[in-house]
Amino acid sequence: MKSISIIIPAYNEEKNLADAVKTINAAVKSVFKDYELLILDDGSSDGTGVIADNLAKKNAKIRVIHFSRNRGFG
Repeated sequence: MKSISIIIPAYNEEKNLADAVKTINAAVKSVFKDYELLILDDGSSDGTGVIADNLAKKNAKIRVIHFSRNRGFG
């Protein structure tokens, strides 16, 4: 079985994150049964982290890692 991990770096993306994850999730699940979406909250100072956590609560395929300060991932 094919599987894939998609890494989604996010820094202050509260306005875009939910739509981006929805689009990515739809595309990936049409091709892979086994997949994960890994959101890296890169020290966001807006609501990105909360939104990411809420998305993960609704979808077991989503995991979130929070960094306390911006590390420049992206």
